[in-house]
Amino acid sequence: MKRKVAVIGHGLMGRGIILSCATHGIEVVAIKRRVDDERLNEYIAHEKNKGKLTEEEYKEVMSNIHITCEINEVKNCELVIESINENLEMKKQVFTHLIEICPPDTILVSNTSSISIGDIAVDRLDKIAGMHFMSPVPVMKLVEIVKTNKTSDKTIEYVCNIARLINKIPIVVNDFPGFVVSRLVAVLVNEAASICMEGVANKEDIDTIAKLGMNLPIGPLSLADEVGIDIAVNVIDTMYKAFNNERYIVCPQLRKMKDDGNLGRKSGKGYYTYN
Repeated sequence: MKRKVAVIGHGLMGRGIILSCATHGIEVVAIKRRVDDERLNEYIAHEKNKGKLTEEEYKEVMSNIHITCEINEVKNCELVIESINENLEMKKQVFTHLIEICPPDTILVSNTSSISIGDIAVDRLDKIAGMHFMSPVPVMKLVEIVKTNKTSDKTIEYVCNIARLINKIPIVVNDFPGFVVSRLVAVLVNEAASICMEGVANKEDIDTIAKLGMNLPIGPLSLADEVGIDIAVNVIDTMYKAFNNERYIVCPQLRKMKDDGNLGRKSGKGYYTYN
């Protein structure tokens, strides 16, 4: 019998999570907000066109995905993964609705990268956790499994097993704003942006220095483009609200790029220009 999960959100992360689940034989109910949102279909077709999926694999993946705008269709899923915008009030609304419509044994998780899981949900906390996937989801192995002080061991065991099923490596962390990855990346990206703004080095050299000097697979400014400048700014802002520490004051260059709509790869321009 196939596992059946729901993923709410068709943004960059949501699409990657849906593809990763469907690729590994999981039936996915993919909840989108707008009827005319074709990003998921386009994304999976693009993966096939790039040679990352064969024609047979593409057909199998698509057969595992049911796309709908009806959030109530998550009721028959054993796991629901929320992956909408990094906005606390929006996430709380989604979780409040999920708690109302889902059976008591449904596991509910958030893919938030910075918001405390305990702030998102206020009921049924033994069944609620975080699954913080890395971008790009189909490539990156790590999933931070976030455990609150109310999350049951059974829930954590379940979500870790789901992560392993889709060929990820789960690492359990305690619920705290930013967890581990986002706190580290927020400081690195913000400092790289400040160095670039101050003219100490250009963007290419900053990224090269970080890769060669710190053995990173990708430079911090390239990473910001991949994740999305808007997401990077939102995460750093969340860290500042949580800790009131000046190391989390967003670099003005990053803030201006977000305000100007230069969001990185998804907009075609960030620190670098993309086709």
